[in-house]
Amino acid sequence: MDNWADKAQEYLNTEKGKKLMGKKDDIARIADSPDGQRVKNMLEKSGSLDKAISTGDTSAVQAAIKNILNTKEGARLAQQLKDLMK
Repeated sequence: MDNWADKAQEYLNTEKGKKLMGKKDDIARIADSPDGQRVKNMLEKSGSLDKAISTGDTSAVQAAIKNILNTKEGARLAQQLKDLMK
């Protein structure tokens, strides 16, 4: 598998992926929350994650995600998603 879409689809076919898809509405609610919108705006403004994904640069993907998780909004969003998946 050479691209991110294939990797994502492969993951969604696993048990964990199926569990994730079962919580699609909850995930959308979290994404639409004020913190979710702030994180989305940060990602869109920087463009670093899109660029890293489009070039397949996994180190840059990790760095972009780490930068977001180091913000208050990103940390809260990650915690909400983690709690959802318990």
